[in-house]
Amino acid sequence: MEKLTTVGIDLAKDVIAVCVLDRHGAAIEADRPYAEQRWRQSIDVAEKCACALERARTLLEMGRRLGDRSLVEKARDTFSQVGAKVYLASALHALAQLDARSGAGATDALRRYDQAIAALEEVKANYELGVACAECARLQLRMDQHEEARSNFAKALALFKGIGAAVEQGELQRELTTFAPV
Repeated sequence: MEKLTTVGIDLAKDVIAVCVLDRHGAAIEADRPYAEQRWRQSIDVAEKCACALERARTLLEMGRRLGDRSLVEKARDTFSQVGAKVYLASALHALAQLDARSGAGATDALRRYDQAIAALEEVKANYELGVACAECARLQLRMDQHEEARSNFAKALALFKGIGAAVEQGELQRELTTFAPV
C-alpha cells in the first residue's frame, strides 16, 4: 500500500467511481466491472451510429485506465485516419505513459514522449503538454540526462504557470527541490 498516493473520483465516459490511484495516476481499485460495462455500452452505441470518433475516444479511455496498449493503439489509428489531432496527441501521450510504466526500454519511452510532446505542442494542449514534459523529465533523470530533464521541467513549470495550474506548479517545484542536479 505504500505505493498508493491518493484517492480519486473517476468521471471518465459517464462512469463515476471512487478509486485508489497509484503514483502514476492509474486506477488500482474501482468498480471495474461496472466501468467496463459502461465502456462496452458506449462502444456499442458508437458502432450503431457509425461514430468512429466516439468509439475511438472510448477505446482511448479504456486503454488508458486499464493499461491496455492495444486499445490505445486502435484509438490512435482511428484518430489519425479521421484527422482528430487533439485526440491523436492524447493517444500518443498515453502510449508514452504505457511505455514508461511497462519497464520496456527507456529509450523507446523517450522516443514516444518526443512524439507526444510535439503533437501536444501542435494542438496547444498545454495542460497535458505540461504533464507529458514533467513525466519525460523524470524519465530523463533516471537515464542521467540531466540537461534534457532540466529543459523539460522548466517547460512544464512555464506551461502550468501560463494556464494558472497553481497546484501542479507547486507540486512540481516541491518535487524539483529533491533533485540536486536539476
